[in-house]
Parts: sequence; structure tokens; C-alpha cells
Amino acid sequence: MPPRFETPLPERYAEQKLREDKTATVKHFKEEKNGRDRFGNRLFRSPDLSYFDRDYDAIKASLLLSPFGERLIKSYPGLLKEIERGLIEIENTFQEGTMKPKEWVDLSSGAKLKALTRGGQSKVYVLEIGEEKYILKTEVPKMRHFGDVSQPYINEMLQAQSIEADLREELNKLGIKMPTFLFASGQVSCIKFENGTEPSQEEVLAKASKLVELLVGYIKKKQIEKDELWKNIRIDLANRLKMAIKTDNFIKKDDGSYVWIDPFYYEDISREH
Repeated sequence: MPPRFETPLPERYAEQKLREDKTATVKHFKEEKNGRDRFGNRLFRSPDLSYFDRDYDAIKASLLLSPFGERLIKSYPGLLKEIERGLIEIENTFQEGTMKPKEWVDLSSGAKLKALTRGGQSKVYVLEIGEEKYILKTEVPKMRHFGDVSQPYINEMLQAQSIEADLREELNKLGIKMPTFLFASGQVSCIKFENGTEPSQEEVLAKASKLVELLVGYIKKKQIEKDELWKNIRIDLANRLKMAIKTDNFIKKDDGSYVWIDPFYYEDISREH
């Protein structure tokens, strides 16, 4: 029997509440050896909870844990429960004497969780553990509507890992890396915080043509092969006609390399017809 993850997925982050469904299936995770996939991830499944994905298929609630995430959680037992407690406290507590939401909370072992920003698709937090920082994202509860480009975070994690593994040589030549995921569920994700600055448009444009060509070809190949992980997935572009990439999706590191932190989005093809 697959191991259970440390804590149930919080219902408040599901687009609809997590529902009891013992027949729901897992998508995209392909176990290869000793319970791990080709990236070294482990998948912790809920025995009876599920949610609906973008295709309205019932997906078993699961937590995908990378080797980096596994090491972190082993180093800080109870961290997932502490993160959940911190998120609840930030959402439901006002700063003393004000009506402003609480910005940060102390967790166990000296860790801190701080609210960073909220967009149309995600709430973003910074998790600080000693000298290390991580970015947490949680789904903004919403009904499906035109302009919704979100997808389960667990899909984003597998897409980023696939690109990093399959196109490593080409990306290395361009000096581009994908985000380092620690864990993801359908509604929550955690990646390594990358120190750096937003590059200029000129810097990104110098790499954009080759990068877009590389990724468009890769995604098209996966879609022709009927790989469901890439169904309706597109590169997040500022201008599709000009194939211009958004500069704020990149972090330029001190060593001159770039991390492409948010490369893809889901396009609901059914709404175009």
C-alpha cells in the first residue's frame, strides 16, 4: 500500500471541496522503481479523497514529493502540519489593533511563513527556514471562467521536471534552468526561492527566439504523442503573435544564469469554440 502523506490536503485550497471518492485515479505519475518516478519523486496518496482537474476527471488527492522536498521534511519533522497551521493563521488573523491580515507567523524550529502577494490564480507566501527560503503557492478558490489559466500544481511540477530532464543540454547552452520543486499537490506547491533580479527585456529577448522554438517543438511533440500531461498547455507569452516571453517570469541569478519560474499555462480549448 502506498504511504500516506503527512497531513491531509487542506479543503480550503480546493476549487471545490475535496470529496470522498475511493475510485478516483492518479494521472501523470509514472512509477519506475522503488515507488519513485524517473525524477526520484514519491507520490503520497489519500485513500479516499479526490478533486476535479481541468478536464473534470476525478483525481485522487495526492502529494508529490521530490528528493529535495523529502530531505527538507525529514530534517524538520511535522513541517507540513506547521505550514498548514501557519496558512490558516495568516488567513484568519488580523494584525494586532488593525483590520489588516496577519503578514507572517512563527512556525516550529525557527521557521517563518510570510504572505507575499495574491494574483488571479495563486496566493504566494515565503517560507523561511534558517538561511533558506522557499516559495509556497496556494490556489485562489474560484469557479471556472474565461481567462482562468490555472492547472493543478502537481502538473506544473512534473512539466518543469520533464523539461529540465529532457532538454538539459539545450537549456544549459542557453543558461536557463527550471524551478526546483520540493512538493506539490493539486492545490499547493513549494519551490526553492531563487535570489536574483528580474532581467531586462533585452536580456530575455536575446534568448527568447531559441527558447520558444525549443519549447514549442517539445510541447507539440508531447501532444502528438497524446501525453495527457501536456494537453492544452502553452508557453506563457506576453505577446503570442510576436512570441515575446514575459520578463517577470524569469529570475537572473548572480552567476548570470536564468531561472524560468512560471513557464506554462493551461488554455481551455473548449471555450474557443
